[in-house]
Amino acid sequence: MGASNNRVRPALESLEGREVMDATIGVSGGALVITGTSQADAVRVTEAVVGGVRGYQVDALVHQGRQRTFNGGETSAFFAGARRVSADLGRGDDLLVLQDLSTRTTSVPVVLGPRVSFLPRAGDVTVSAGAGSDVIQLQDVRVAGRLLIDLGSGNDLASAGASSARSAEVRGGAGRDDYFDAGGNDFGVVGGPNLDSVIATHRESVDGQITLTVPPTAADPLGRQEFAGAGFGTHLGRYTESGGHQFTAPNEDGVGLVLNGRFTSVAADGATLSGTYFGTYTAQADGRVRFEVTAVYQGGTGRLSGVTGRADAVAVVQADGALHFDTLGSLTF
Repeated sequence: MGASNNRVRPALESLEGREVMDATIGVSGGALVITGTSQADAVRVTEAVVGGVRGYQVDALVHQGRQRTFNGGETSAFFAGARRVSADLGRGDDLLVLQDLSTRTTSVPVVLGPRVSFLPRAGDVTVSAGAGSDVIQLQDVRVAGRLLIDLGSGNDLASAGASSARSAEVRGGAGRDDYFDAGGNDFGVVGGPNLDSVIATHRESVDGQITLTVPPTAADPLGRQEFAGAGFGTHLGRYTESGGHQFTAPNEDGVGLVLNGRFTSVAADGATLSGTYFGTYTAQADGRVRFEVTAVYQGGTGRLSGVTGRADAVAVVQADGALHFDTLGSLTF
């Protein structure tokens, strides 16, 4: 028999087209480094102390109906020595939650001639969302340096509440990119290039006086009431407000309608915010009147130019016309 010509020939198999299925997370130079994939990655990062060592706890989340993992199948891990966060989330529809954590400025050794000096390294939080529709959430995060979130392409949402930073910026990209300020942040309303909207929690508290009341009659079933007051608003600062509405007579339960309300708020710097309101009022047995209305912010001037929003307000008017109201809602910048 002749020799066989079937020989095994060694060859290199191309890895092109293969995808990493898990996010990769580790510590490098004091930073918790998160590297995402083309899949939908989802993790929560919190601060923790394990065995007397401070670091960050990372937990994979259920996202889009599936338990996500990192580092080849892990769902939970502690990363000792992490002092800041650097995340590049990749191309998937990702979810990153930073919650109850602080970053710290660290010292980095630098060789200068015969000496070794230690230079401070800011405790930054840097997030690059990449492609895909991503959600970035910060809650109770204290950043010792700069907070920078680049939402990249896709329809993305970033939010922050009860957080602080030396400086903060959220950048948009291609697609719809929104930032929601959940309130309690020390860096105010952040805005950057290509953001489609900044949505911010807005609160108001006002003391004032009813300045005019024209009761409804059989001939004219809509009465008229006007007010003026002064107070403090989250994005107004100290301000004055005036407005008025029409109202119907109360029914047998003491409830009437508040119709066609209009108001204008004027901040100390001259910026204004105007809108409409509607709702109900209820006459109380002690002579007070309680109003529950919805306010619709329709626009402003100065630094509040183009601002819109919506809020719920509760007002109590005393028998002598003195009033107080509190408002909670959101503004879109």
